[in-house]
Amino acid sequence: MDKINRYKEIIRGVFEAYALRKPINLPGVHHQLIMDEKRNHFILIAMGWQGEVQIHDWVFHLEIKGRKILVHEDTTDAAISRILQERGIPEADIVQAYVSEYEREIPHPSSTQ
Repeated sequence: MDKINRYKEIIRGVFEAYALRKPINLPGVHHQLIMDEKRNHFILIAMGWQGEVQIHDWVFHLEIKGRKILVHEDTTDAAISRILQERGIPEADIVQAYVSEYEREIPHPSSTQ
C-alpha cells in the first residue's frame, strides 16, 4: 500500500472511532464524519443541540497535500497529531497548518535540549 493510501486509512480509522464517542456533557450532540478522499480532505464536526442552542463545530479538519498531513483544525485535548503518530505516521509528515509558517520554523524548546 502506498504512503498516501495508508495515511487515508489511518485517518479514516481514527475519525470513525472518534465519531462514535458521545460527549457526556452534550447528550444532544453527535459527530458527523465528512470525507472527500478524492481531494484528500477529512473533517469531523460536532452537531446537534444543547438546549435551545444549535451546536455545529469543527472538531478536526485534515488534508493530505504533497505527501504530508496538514492539520487545519483540532479543537480537542486529544491532540490529533499525537494520535496519528501513535498510529505510525512520522512527526515530520504532520504539519500544524493553523500555525503560521514563521512560527513553525521556530525550534520547539523540547527539540533544543
